[in-house]
Amino acid sequence: MFCYTLKQMVRDNLPPLDSNPGRNSSLTSRKRGVGLWRKPIWRVVIVCVLVLIAAAVILVLRETSGKDSSKTDDKSKTIDAKTNAIETAQNQSMLGDYNKAAQTLNEQIAKTDGSDKGALSDLYAQEALVYYNNSQFDKALESAKQAENAQPTAATAGLVADSSHKLGDDKTALDFYHKQLDRLNADTTLGSSDMSTKDVVQKIEQLGGSV
Repeated sequence: MFCYTLKQMVRDNLPPLDSNPGRNSSLTSRKRGVGLWRKPIWRVVIVCVLVLIAAAVILVLRETSGKDSSKTDDKSKTIDAKTNAIETAQNQSMLGDYNKAAQTLNEQIAKTDGSDKGALSDLYAQEALVYYNNSQFDKALESAKQAENAQPTAATAGLVADSSHKLGDDKTALDFYHKQLDRLNADTTLGSSDMSTKDVVQKIEQLGGSV
């Protein structure tokens, strides 16, 4: 039979004996229970915070992705609408219905976002062609200038020049033929740029200008 002294009990980290063993057992059990409950609380809190952060990040990513997708869809719809309007106007012009063609383009221009300069330039340029082919050179010049202001290209400069020439303003026509030539020379992607530049040079020389 082993007998522990007080020193031995302290050395071995044993609790002192109590006259009421049941009470000792109950207290020990409670302390262990409290310890087990308190220990993992900070872990649970951290896990909950991480879960909330992850959920917030996922929501932000979904919203951003949805907005980007919406913008892409809107842009695609705008391009399709512009293309359809131009093709419809071209067909109407071929049938001689210039007023209907101009109306088709005007309606699409009104629906087009003002920030979409490329689409507006293309629509106004087509409208200028419709008026030009119907010998409405004043309206053609107005639409050509709108196209030029929206997004300057070789085509828009050519439309301003042609319309100005028809209205007797050869000074403006020469100015814009030179702009058209400069833009054609700067655009290396044009497959038929040589033929286009020759045509513009010829127009310039016919008006008494030089290259």
